Amino acid sequence: MAQEIQINSVVLLGMSEQYTRLNIQKLKNTQRIVGGLMGKNMGGKVIINSSFELVYEVDNLNEISKIDKDHLIKKVQLIKKDDPYNHFRNDEFIGWYSNTPDSQYQKNDIEIHKQISNIMNHFQAGDDGDSVDKLNEETLYLTINLNQNILNNPNQRNVPMNLYRGEEKNNQFSFLQVPYTINAEKGETISIEAASSSSSQLKSKFSEKMQSTLNAVNRYNEKIEELLKLLENPQVSKNMLLMRELKEILNAYPSQVQGQLDQALLTQYSDANIMSFLSAISATNRVVQDVYSCNSNLKNSKNNYGFEYAGGFR
Repeated sequence: MAQEIQINSVVLLGMSEQYTRLNIQKLKNTQRIVGGLMGKNMGGKVIINSSFELVYEVDNLNEISKIDKDHLIKKVQLIKKDDPYNHFRNDEFIGWYSNTPDSQYQKNDIEIHKQISNIMNHFQAGDDGDSVDKLNEETLYLTINLNQNILNNPNQRNVPMNLYRGEEKNNQFSFLQVPYTINAEKGETISIEAASSSSSQLKSKFSEKMQSTLNAVNRYNEKIEELLKLLENPQVSKNMLLMRELKEILNAYPSQVQGQLDQALLTQYSDANIMSFLSAISATNRVVQDVYSCNSNLKNSKNNYGFEYAGGFR
């Protein structure tokens, strides 16, 4: 059982981004987020490095009822993909997270915890069972209150979240709260380096795809020019069947394409802005933490030097 649990701040950024994005899409603040936690389990120490979204089903009361097993397993396999550029390939599944109104676990969360724990137990064992009768006490559950405004509450000093592990006593399942620390110094560096290495790795593939797209656009432009030259011939206008088909195409094109194109461009633009904003926050936070660490080390070195000078050099 882990004696020390560290959570990188990039995990909190990912949870906040997921909550904001889903509620903007739903246009209401009742959407509950659910996701998995990945990291390293080194016996007495657990480090949570990253997170990912989970797909789930809800019941008639809009409560979480079932986790999509196939989606969970595929996401874990993708994160652990054996690739020299993948910084998280040696990470393990640590647990899951969700948002709650008061950072406390909900009534049916223990059943979801048993589902997720059992899915990962069967996955690691190599079988395909679906029972939910076993609880893995190593699986963690992170709850966070994303509606609480910390900046406007002077009495709130900590992030409104709790960390739990499952516990079974006398055939009764319950959650036991465990302590944790937020590591805001190295998480952003890992995420930024992973993003930069992935972008450089995919640069050649992106160039090839863009070249193919450019060739297709050039061919399309040549066809349009041929069609325009053809329409300049007075004899073409006498072909009523051809003119009728051309009119139908021109009338249908804006209504069928323009709306979808605008929505796709807006979605892509919004996603790009969100990623740029999060990258800027992560980079800024990394610089601030580096400056803070250097300042702390400098103060400690001055204090040690003054002590040695006072006691040993006079």
